[in-house]
Amino acid sequence: MLPKIYFFSPVRLPDGVTQNINQLVLWQTSRKQRNIGFSHWILQTFVYLREHGFECELMEPFPEEGIVLAHRDTLPTMLKPGPKQLLVCLQADRSPHPYAQLSIVHNPCDVRINMKLAVYIPPWPQIGIIPRSKSRGDLFRTIAYIGWQHNLAAELRSHSWQSALNLRGLEFLQITGNEGNDWRDYGQIDAILAVRSFSQNDYYDKPALKLFNAWHAGVPAILGAESAYQAERRSELDYIEVMSVDETLSALELLADNKHLREKIVNNGWMRAKETQPEVITSRWVEFFTEIAIPAYYRFISR
Repeated sequence: MLPKIYFFSPVRLPDGVTQNINQLVLWQTSRKQRNIGFSHWILQTFVYLREHGFECELMEPFPEEGIVLAHRDTLPTMLKPGPKQLLVCLQADRSPHPYAQLSIVHNPCDVRINMKLAVYIPPWPQIGIIPRSKSRGDLFRTIAYIGWQHNLAAELRSHSWQSALNLRGLEFLQITGNEGNDWRDYGQIDAILAVRSFSQNDYYDKPALKLFNAWHAGVPAILGAESAYQAERRSELDYIEVMSVDETLSALELLADNKHLREKIVNNGWMRAKETQPEVITSRWVEFFTEIAIPAYYRFISR
């Protein structure tokens, strides 16, 4: 008999929210949930698995037996799994949980865990993405950063940066989650720019999510030199990597002056986006449970 698989929910959800992915999209977008950990990892994974026909439950309170998946933010640090539990920490970009038997990370280069088994599963792209509008045609004017403001390099938040773009006929939007900004909407965006820092930092705990979102939204991406992006890169068409403000301006000038290059980047992105479609990531989760989590559960409870 297979163990039961639970996704731990620390809150009670309105009726129907997890009935299907469309209901989840409506709930998240109406509440402007964006890409927060619990909604992104727990709810999406649970709904997609259920739609796939995989047997699992959303549970509150914490179940006493079976395979239990919980986001790191909802796991008390001193919580220890019982003798009939396998605790799987959806770690994302947080610190490892000291007592989880398995951890899910969203960067294949995450090397922080050396005592426990860490498994890489790509994060879901932003739920309900609205792609760049076809009505914009060959226009290249609006560059956007989509994410929390503190994750944008200080140089790209300065007045001098805004002035440099204005001189080139470009505008830079910081869609930071404040004032009701919507992280799903790429309709009026011509490219994204996301650099945490121009200093050397591999950011082993951070995902390639902004790159995945750009592919799904049909926009070129200019990104910092981060390990998650580099791990996904197969060609120069995947994204443009920059390591200074001057390189960033040169990348923008290159895109602005070459619509054929932009078209090639976008078309390549549509192809790469197939790798992170829901059915593909769902298959990765099913494989995780059948090949890793369930065998691990039997090993631990037999001790």
